[in-house]
Amino acid sequence: MTESFTVTIQNDDSLIQDTDNDGTPDEQENLAPNNGDGNRDGKLDFQQANVSSLLKLSGTTSDDIITIVSAPNSILRNVKITTENAVSEPEEKDITLPVGVLDFKLEGLTPGSATTVNLLLPQDQNYNTFWKYGKTPESNQDGWYEFLYDGETGAQFFDTNDDGKADQITLHFVDGKRGDADLTANGVIVDPGAPGVTNTSLNLSKSTNQDVWNIEGDAGVSVAKFSLVGKNSAQVNEVGVFKVNADNKVNSCFRMNKYLELRFT
Repeated sequence: MTESFTVTIQNDDSLIQDTDNDGTPDEQENLAPNNGDGNRDGKLDFQQANVSSLLKLSGTTSDDIITIVSAPNSILRNVKITTENAVSEPEEKDITLPVGVLDFKLEGLTPGSATTVNLLLPQDQNYNTFWKYGKTPESNQDGWYEFLYDGETGAQFFDTNDDGKADQITLHFVDGKRGDADLTANGVIVDPGAPGVTNTSLNLSKSTNQDVWNIEGDAGVSVAKFSLVGKNSAQVNEVGVFKVNADNKVNSCFRMNKYLELRFT
């Protein structure tokens, strides 16, 4: 006698541990450097509501982890990497988004208040731009726009390990203003956005003198050089963003921190 059985298997999200309810499984957060403490504050990331560590798009190891750190007492929710199919990349040419599109909500803010979010990035790219997706105060249509720091909102880039590449991005937000996709002062920041790399034939690198940087062309020849002659200790690691025109010539320094005085030689 032969008996047949029907077995139904269902996915049960309740079996996925997410202790801090940020949307990132504990198992993934434990892949962060320093044994699951991506921001090195002495606490495991999966136990903190304002810290989330997750794999970049197509990432598999701890070297592919992005750690997001918001202000104390704020709460990260629905943290994820959006696939290319969900949100198309900017149409601007020569821009790549190596880690994918970050998507999260930041809750627990005082309505209308300013806050910052730090992104600790894989150290495999020279990140030099940040693009946001959503509405802006000037347009009610969802779309991509560059989100560089303008003195109130936007992204600043920092080289924390002194290798000449930005490995940390600080995002400045004001609830309800540019960068907050819901454009409402409601105590919640909605952030689809992506660290990017603007590809150009010019490269920024340090010379043997640690206070001198070179801008190098295709042939590796130094076409410009500047020296740091004044600095504020809290901002010394900020990386400036150079705008390059169609002829691959530097035509402006988009945003250097106001505490840095540059002398071109």
